[in-house]
Amino acid sequence: MHGAGAGRSPKSEEVVHSTAEAVQPVIESMTPLQRDVTYDHETGQARMAVDVLLPGGERVRTTLVIAGPALHWVVLQLERAIRSRERGPAETS
Repeated sequence: MHGAGAGRSPKSEEVVHSTAEAVQPVIESMTPLQRDVTYDHETGQARMAVDVLLPGGERVRTTLVIAGPALHWVVLQLERAIRSRERGPAETS
């Protein structure tokens, strides 16, 4: 993210835009492809092949670039999700 607000992470449901009008999501979902992630030591970026689902059903294959501290954060969040999946749904009494 560049410019004003750089470094600030919006909540997952928050859509950041500059107008008061409702904004249609640009991406419905993004799914990693089962390919090896590459890391470029010169740029400090990891690259992951992904399948992007657009509103209307069109699919586009592209590359997700994860740079700097975001790479470590993504790993921590994915490990957290895996642990949660392994534990299963929380029991309610």
